[in-house]
Order: sequence, then C-alpha cells, then structure tokens
Amino acid sequence: MADKDLSASEDVRRLTPAELRKLNKDQLQFALRTLINETAEDTAAGPTVVQMGRIEAKLDEFLTKWNKEKEAMQKEIKELRRDKDKMIVALGQHQKMLEAIEAERRAANLIITGVPEDNMGGATTDRAKVNLVLATMGQSGVPVKSVERLGNQRQDGRAPAAGGSRPYRRPIKVVLANTDDRKTVLENAHQLKTKDAVFRSIYVKKDVHPIVRKELDRLRDATKREKERPENQGKNVRYDYRERKVYVDDVVVDSYQVTSF
Repeated sequence: MADKDLSASEDVRRLTPAELRKLNKDQLQFALRTLINETAEDTAAGPTVVQMGRIEAKLDEFLTKWNKEKEAMQKEIKELRRDKDKMIVALGQHQKMLEAIEAERRAANLIITGVPEDNMGGATTDRAKVNLVLATMGQSGVPVKSVERLGNQRQDGRAPAAGGSRPYRRPIKVVLANTDDRKTVLENAHQLKTKDAVFRSIYVKKDVHPIVRKELDRLRDATKREKERPENQGKNVRYDYRERKVYVDDVVVDSYQVTSF
C-alpha cells in the first residue's frame, strides 16, 4: 500500500477498512487530516480537543464499517459451510442410489478369492474348482450360471514356505441363478475355515463395484491398524459393516468416504 495515491480527499474516503490497515504512518496521518479537514500546519503542534473528537468519530466510523463487513463475511462463510454440508448429504444419497442400482445388477453374483489357478483336488477348470468349493461348504446343489476369472494372470512376488514365487490367484466371479442361492452360499461360507488348508485360504464375498470394494477393504485395513496401536490396547476396536464406520470404544475414528463410480 506504500504506493497508494492519496492526493485527493475522494481517494481517502474511498479507502476500505482492509486498505486503511495497510497504510504507512505518513499515509495514515494524511488520511486523518483529510477526513477532519485540517492541514499539516494546523496539527503540527499537536491535536486539539476538537480534532481528537473528529479523529475518534472517524475511527468509530471506520470500525463500524469494518465490523459490518466482518459480519457479512462471517455470514457468507456460514452459508458456504451450510451449502457444503447439503452437498455432502446429497452426494451421499446419490452414492447410495448408485450402489443400490449396482447391488441389484450384481444381486446373484459372488466373488471367490484364493482359488488356485492350477490343479485343485483333481479339479482343473475354474468351473470345476467352483463346484468343489460349493460342495465343500455343503452347497453342491446350487446351480452355477457362469464362472469368470478376473484380471490378467501375474506373479505377485510373495514367496511361499517352500521358496520361489507363488502365482497370483485371480478372483473368480460366479453368477448364480438367483439371490436366494447367493444368500445361502454366503451363510455357509464360514465352513471353509474348518476344512483343508487349501480351502481355509478361500474367501466367498458379495460382488460389489470395485470402487466400493476398495473403500470397504480400506476400512478393514484401518480397523486392523487401530487394533495394533499401542494406545488402543485394552480398548474395543471394531468395524461396523452396516454403518461403515471404525470405532475405538464409542468414538468414530474412520468412516466410509463417498466416492463416485
């Protein structure tokens, strides 16, 4: 503001509170003299009582104007925050609607992970392996419409106990005949954990959108990290799947982040 041109009284009267605060000492003195209609010679010996009164009045005027601008700005910030909250709610509702549409489209689908890509108990094709998994959990009568390996086969770099590199086990998408069959299979998936080692590493899940799956996996990982924190030892750390929130005791420390498909 050092180069601010204050050569005329109109320039001074147009100053905003923000500009006034940036004036240097000489500029501020000039502005005050201009506002109270005094020359530099008149005030050289010091301000009179009348001059002081005029100065105080002008300062009060500036403060009043500044407070009004401050209140207006605070009101605008409050409105922006309220609009932001409304947008977050609307986005969340939109996300739930999209998820509902996706869920309906995938209502009879399963995702099975951990199924070996090579021979598994005599089963050589993916369909035969899926049938073997279903039979192992007592669901051999469930009809399977289609079986599809997802993604490209690769090496994941993890070394098994015997050494070397174990092939990455791509997930399998399984389409069943109806939602009731899927519900029954999911209810019995826990039986795999009591079977041979090859089945204990197999997981059966609902088929959801990849973005949703990624966020749900993130929350499960966050729950695990919270449980491992020294300061959380002895506390109740849990993941509420329905609420999609991570709790430490009764405090929410993480929650599902709304994402667009």
